[in-house]
Amino acid sequence: MSNDWFMDYASHRVRLIALEQEWLEIRYWYLFDEQERRGWITKNGRHILIGEDSGSGGKSGEKVDKSGGSGIIKEKSDKPITEIVDSAIERVPLVRISGYSDEQCATIQQQHRELLKFARDNNDSNEVAFVFNSSLQEKKEFKGSDDTIDFGGALYGSDLFIMHNHPRNSSYSLNDITEFLGNQSIKTLTIVKNNGKVETLTKLSVIDRKSSFRELERIIKKKVKTGSKAEYDKVVKEYLTKKVSEGVFEWLN
Repeated sequence: MSNDWFMDYASHRVRLIALEQEWLEIRYWYLFDEQERRGWITKNGRHILIGEDSGSGGKSGEKVDKSGGSGIIKEKSDKPITEIVDSAIERVPLVRISGYSDEQCATIQQQHRELLKFARDNNDSNEVAFVFNSSLQEKKEFKGSDDTIDFGGALYGSDLFIMHNHPRNSSYSLNDITEFLGNQSIKTLTIVKNNGKVETLTKLSVIDRKSSFRELERIIKKKVKTGSKAEYDKVVKEYLTKKVSEGVFEWLN
């Protein structure tokens, strides 16, 4: 793997490429902790989801760029995944998400359950994803490792609904949020955890990405002192709570 992808730095760059004719590159820097290794990379038209959380201690950094190296990134994790069992699938709840009919919400619940079954039966309870079009009538399935999914060129269109599992039952990470902000094609991003719990994140209005990233960066600078997972969790919680109060996002957890 090319060194262009991984460098042992104390900071981590994420570049989000807007999916428009006029590409907008948004950069920000933040300290990076091994426990929060989750990210999205846009590379040569392919969208790659990296990591959930490593569960290991220590502080390190990696440089992530959109050029060079392999199209799939894998990272090690010492923390075991949660094996998916029937009881977890059965307790996946019905969540009423704004912008979707009762019938669609019932479909989403069923698909969340199908996703866990798919992960268990076809991918050893590792990460998988379903990408739906705006009507939820068309679905693409993706399989990854315990911490990586390569979406290829599937994250193009409008009002996409993406659901994926978190094998270690974590919530949204900072890099989940950056992809959600930076990719205008995504309307809703959901997590169905291997233990059966669900979180959903939906855009309720048009997002000014530049100002949104500046705001996120301000919170990072304020909250992140040591690079711990707890600090990044606080960043995500504060940012999402603020956007919910402004009526920009709906976050159900």
